[in-house]
Amino acid sequence: MDSFELIVDAISFAYGKGQPDIFSELSFSVKAGDALALLGRNGVGKSTLLSCLMCFNHVQKGHIYCNGVDLISASIKERAKLIAFVPQIIGADIAYTVRDYTSFGATLRTGMFSSPSKEELEKTDAIMEMLGITALRHKPCRDLSGGQRQLVAIGRALLQDTRLLLMDEPTSALDIRNQVIVLETIEQLRAQGYAIIFTTHLPEQALLLNSRVGLCRGGSIDFYDSVSDVTLEALEAVYKTKLSLFYSDTVNRTVCVIPQLGQKGM
Repeated sequence: MDSFELIVDAISFAYGKGQPDIFSELSFSVKAGDALALLGRNGVGKSTLLSCLMCFNHVQKGHIYCNGVDLISASIKERAKLIAFVPQIIGADIAYTVRDYTSFGATLRTGMFSSPSKEELEKTDAIMEMLGITALRHKPCRDLSGGQRQLVAIGRALLQDTRLLLMDEPTSALDIRNQVIVLETIEQLRAQGYAIIFTTHLPEQALLLNSRVGLCRGGSIDFYDSVSDVTLEALEAVYKTKLSLFYSDTVNRTVCVIPQLGQKGM
């Protein structure tokens, strides 16, 4: 793949005049092959940042450049060629089949609603197989579980064929098996040269991927080039509780226990 870079330059955002900044003068960048995990408790601005990067929310200050294109001033069609978004959930009333809904990702890039080509349908089938949802191909999306709908949303984003994927809590509705599928998919995409930013409240997911980390405190984000640079003290300050990090021979990696959230590393 060609070179790629997202540059976030001193952006500030608040929900209204006189309201506190969700973040202020925030700057960072991601390049091809990067995975950046935004960690923090619910309500500290992780999803808000993704919405600003997608220009769903408009920042009051700063610039966002994707391969040299100013996303803030770009058209919706221009942005769709550069960046794809995976929401936490997709609508429960969608009547399209899994295959049809996934294939629509290709039309987002062109800005035209049209029937997918043979090549796009073949790519749709390959992505569904990678995500383990081939058996659901003819099932209406409205009949899927929350976890299944999440995998379909990821598949549609991949069909958009951008270099940057934003994923908002991509494993939040998934069982352990499907969490592993999604995390392995993120690792595969990173190896292929995609840049990925994903939010999570589970530190062990960043540990599993050995990703870069942004610790979201509410009002500020501290960035680390590697998850190994994040200290236990820094995590405890973000989650405001005592944590435990230990190496598990069972899963052959470091896991994290967050007592107040009742979450334990896989």
